Amino acid sequence: EHVFDIQAMNYRPKPLREAYDSFFSAHGIVPGRAAMFDDLEKNLAVPHAVGMATVQVVAGADYAHEQVESWELTRV
Repeated sequence: EHVFDIQAMNYRPKPLREAYDSFFSAHGIVPGRAAMFDDLEKNLAVPHAVGMATVQVVAGADYAHEQVESWELTRV
């Protein structure tokens, strides 16, 4: 129902902890009752640490995108 973009984060984007904290606060999110889905593992570290369920969405082997480095798509 809402958009929480880079401007709403005061230009302090994920994976910075303060980006998530401002999102939780703005929308009344209780981390232990929420889930975070992301394609980049680095963006899941903070949500996991604060108790969110986290799911890494893994791209297919043939996926390529000009804004994503190949190392960002590898599984750890």
